[in-house]
Amino acid sequence: MLTPRGRHSSWLATTLIVAVVVASGCDRSAPPAEAEDGVAKQSKGPTPGWIPDGVLLYEQVSHTYPNHNTYSLDHQLLIRTEDTAKVMEMMAIEPGMTVADLGCGSGFYTFRFADAAGPKGKVIAIDIQQTSVDYISERVKDPELNPHGNVDVRLTKVDDCLIEANTLDRGLFIHADFYAYAGLLEENVRMIASVYRAMKPGGTLTIVQDTTVTEKASAEVIIKNFGAAGFVVDQQHPLDGNFDLYLRMRKPAP
Repeated sequence: MLTPRGRHSSWLATTLIVAVVVASGCDRSAPPAEAEDGVAKQSKGPTPGWIPDGVLLYEQVSHTYPNHNTYSLDHQLLIRTEDTAKVMEMMAIEPGMTVADLGCGSGFYTFRFADAAGPKGKVIAIDIQQTSVDYISERVKDPELNPHGNVDVRLTKVDDCLIEANTLDRGLFIHADFYAYAGLLEENVRMIASVYRAMKPGGTLTIVQDTTVTEKASAEVIIKNFGAAGFVVDQQHPLDGNFDLYLRMRKPAP
């Protein structure tokens, strides 16, 4: 799930933070302490399984982020808010490329990427939720969806995409939410850094994000968060009617 897809996907979207905000375990009146570098610190240390402390999630991670079940994943395949054609245009996938669906959720984009990459290309579909990984692992068995057999599905950590360095030509975060906050959790920072490492020099990362997820979300905030890892802006498009930002970042070539 590195990000809800069309407000209903995983993240990582996926995507990558699991929202474990429950009424009994979340103090919405107490935002996390923020260090001078803008990185929110955890008050109780890492929770087992790399899930951020629940007390911090309400402000730092989308509280609408679901723990997916089969119904919600089926729903992702039917209901979208973003411009799918625009996403594919910005991805600019060429045959033979290696592409990451970061927070693959139901795999709505996974198989579109696999088709574009062709038999000599590869798609790495990652999610932090086992339900999503199980769901898409069944779908990859369908020869009509995955005729090239070029999809690699992986369960990942919330703070590490677990993709080898200098592997990716293209990547996608869509409605993953966690990077849209002015003060990031340390896990968030490490995740973004791991994606930067995984990109090839000159590779591009497309980000589609509803900026209404938080009052502080904006293109400037998102660009700053990815820029801190080394990414630079490659393309930026204005918000559409659904308040979605379409942004493409690039890992500079030497």
